[in-house]
Amino acid sequence: MQKYWGTMTKILFWMLFMGLIIGAIFPFIISSIVHIHSITKFFLFLIASLLAGGFVGYLNYTIVKSVLVKPLTEIIKTTQNIASGNYNSVCLVVWGKHDLIGKLGSAINKMVAAINDSHNKLLLMSKTDGLTQVYNRRTADLKLAELNNGQVNNVFVVLVDIDKFKMFNDLYGHQVGDKILKSIAQTLSPNNNEYMLARYGGDEFIIILENTTKDKVKAILEEWFIRLNSVVFEINNQKIPVTLSAGVASYPYDTMNITSLAAFADKAMYNVKYKGGNGFVFYSEATEFTNLSSATYKSLEGLIFALDSRDKYTKCHSDQVARLALAIYNEMKINVLSEEIIMIASLLHDVGKVGLPNDILNKPGRLTDEEYELVKKHPVIGKQIIELLFKKNSEEIINGVLYHHERFDGKGYPEGLKGEEIPLIARILGVADAFSAMSQDRVYRKGLSLEEIIYQLEFNAGKQFDPEVSRVLIDIIKNKPELIKY
Repeated sequence: MQKYWGTMTKILFWMLFMGLIIGAIFPFIISSIVHIHSITKFFLFLIASLLAGGFVGYLNYTIVKSVLVKPLTEIIKTTQNIASGNYNSVCLVVWGKHDLIGKLGSAINKMVAAINDSHNKLLLMSKTDGLTQVYNRRTADLKLAELNNGQVNNVFVVLVDIDKFKMFNDLYGHQVGDKILKSIAQTLSPNNNEYMLARYGGDEFIIILENTTKDKVKAILEEWFIRLNSVVFEINNQKIPVTLSAGVASYPYDTMNITSLAAFADKAMYNVKYKGGNGFVFYSEATEFTNLSSATYKSLEGLIFALDSRDKYTKCHSDQVARLALAIYNEMKINVLSEEIIMIASLLHDVGKVGLPNDILNKPGRLTDEEYELVKKHPVIGKQIIELLFKKNSEEIINGVLYHHERFDGKGYPEGLKGEEIPLIARILGVADAFSAMSQDRVYRKGLSLEEIIYQLEFNAGKQFDPEVSRVLIDIIKNKPELIKY
């Protein structure tokens, strides 16, 4: 810019100087032609010529500066601003709107507008998720880092995972999965920018709230779940409910490092998942944490959903068994098993059925003796699958999966165990599994009423069912029906 101004200054100076030179020479030329003999007249004429030449030179200087120098200066300034990243610059060309310089300024303005528009689009793309149009993980992580380095009273992070999302993709295709993701993003989006929402993973979203209260966060979460109850997807003429699991962690209550909040929220979220999903919990209120990796859990979830989706009569059966088994265990007020073990065993109790043919799995009527013998092998197959999934600490899970069809009177399968020979977890699962089976409609019968189920539990106590476990479930049905979600 300085070099440019130096050049233009020299040009303007020489134009002014040449005007004066011409004004000075002009009297001598005229004198030689007209023969001016009076010295006085000659000097008067010289002064007049100098003034005229100076005026002409100044006029040229002014015109060139206004018409050429100022527009070029503005154009150079605009291009320098663009080069430095200021894409909001405007080239203000006052003179020459219809000449070449004016057209150049107009073209530059159009170019700047196009560059600015493209820059804004690229900036938005770098910050948002292309599918859901909410912020992406990079933006969320940058926000957490910014909060960690700034002054903030408190920060809450909510990590949300769509329950059984992998199976939606595997069974119905990625188009259905994408539709679910976009719908969930819309459901979770804030009404008035009260929090940041970002897609944090394939089926995970993160919400960041600052300078708020636990009660406010809880109210937002409750509103989400109310909204989500109205979201039902119809796939192949089947209505598929979509549920979420959410974990909440906060600064400075759970950790002093804001950038670690997502990891704490993730632990809380999986605490919800291991209890059946479809809910939320604050990290400080989570009862226990699992040692399972999220990848292992998602593999389990895939097996469960693959089985449920094949059997139209047992849709969400494993979830119901898990809720019932946990309710029974907690009401028994004993502390010999972990809730995580009960949940996993419940969700996987029928996993061995993945090897059964569809015509047997979905047969509307009674099974033949041969078909029934095949079905009776599913606990053993389930045990083998569990051993492949869990390299250690799987004994109680195996007990639940292998022995949940044993009967208290010793007439069950696969080993004919009797009474307390049957592991406690299997006795609990046996009752929960029977309740779920009795409560669901079949082609050949309607699901039983609660009164009829209570009768069956009482009648078969000591025969098919552990009497104490039956008594506890009957008490839940009568006094705490909300626990069974019948």
